[in-house]
Amino acid sequence: MVPGKYDMTLYRGGTFDVSLSASDADGPIDFGVTYTSAEMRVYRAWMTNLEENPDNFLFELTTDNGMIVIAGTSIHLGIPASVTQSLTFESGVYLLKLIVDGLDPIVDPFLNGKLKVQNGAV
Repeated sequence: MVPGKYDMTLYRGGTFDVSLSASDADGPIDFGVTYTSAEMRVYRAWMTNLEENPDNFLFELTTDNGMIVIAGTSIHLGIPASVTQSLTFESGVYLLKLIVDGLDPIVDPFLNGKLKVQNGAV
């Protein structure tokens, strides 16, 4: 799967809530059938090759921490206001990966882009 590009803005002190979907020639993609987990890591804005620096991140959303939920044809990203309030960075770049867990996990890059953190919830 070729990753898409989608820039996002979070508001410090506000709840971030977005659902993502995708389709191919056969229709909507059922993520829940294929993928067992996901992770989205935010890196410093100047980093360009995120695959070479996988552990040097500022913030992380995962299915394990509950901020990513894979449900059928939707991938839901949710960050509570208590978490956005504590973010100390103002901008970064992110990479969202979908994972098929196992002894030799399969990792598919899905989405990337810029992430901006602004003061004031809307």
